[in-house]
Amino acid sequence: MKVIIKGFGPAKILHFDDEKYKVKIIHNGSTRHVEPHQIISGSSKAERKKQTQRQRHPAYEDSDDSDDEYDEEYEKTQREEARLAYQDDDKAEEAKQDGNTHFRNKNFGKAVNSYEEAVKRAPKNATIRNNLAAALCKIMDFNGAKREIEVAIDLDEKYVKAWARKGDIEVLMKENHKAMESYKKGLYLDPSNATCKEGLRKVTAMINYGSANMTEEERKERAAHGMADPQIQAILQDPVINQVLRDFQENPNAANQAMMDPSVRAKIEKLIAAGVLQTG
Repeated sequence: MKVIIKGFGPAKILHFDDEKYKVKIIHNGSTRHVEPHQIISGSSKAERKKQTQRQRHPAYEDSDDSDDEYDEEYEKTQREEARLAYQDDDKAEEAKQDGNTHFRNKNFGKAVNSYEEAVKRAPKNATIRNNLAAALCKIMDFNGAKREIEVAIDLDEKYVKAWARKGDIEVLMKENHKAMESYKKGLYLDPSNATCKEGLRKVTAMINYGSANMTEEERKERAAHGMADPQIQAILQDPVINQVLRDFQENPNAANQAMMDPSVRAKIEKLIAAGVLQTG
């Protein structure tokens, strides 16, 4: 079993007796006894199990089966330490400004590279994530853009620009029902935000009037895209919504009454926005 000993680095445990470990220091081959508190990593459940085996069976000998597990853990620790050491707010700002320059000059691939470098330097900076999402949209990587903007929102749920960007990305991905929610969320946080207002106006128009100009094949494609969304699937499995949908056909008065419930109305509107429920 390999461990890391405080002050000595990587070592291999030879045996355990008298409440101490006898270890072999890897870098120089020397042996010494250390106390448990001197082991700063690598003392795992597997090692504790081995200790029990040694106490019960004096002839028990360690194998190197756990070496691979240790090496993987050690490398993971090293990578994480390197990642943290790489973080630098000043250098992140430099990379962001480089990205802004490339973006203004329409060098979107270079902008992506600069923003990605900035993210590595400051992974918890929501503004940089937002900028990266914008650049990714320009190179048509909408999935990547959405991942980045969702991280930005996780970092700062009140970041209105990120909600507006999320709505824009969802429109590009033909997820109009999600775009409506994103713009509305942005307007909830800032009712005067012009980007969210305009985005909501446009996506609402697309939903209300866009289907009129679609071919039957396009409508089916849109509906299939909506049906693939887990949120839409959950709504369609809601017994209340199923009853309302039946009432639209069989008992319109009951359906209209149900639509007075804001939660029911929101779900029906989402089905319409997704193209799953056709109107008109």
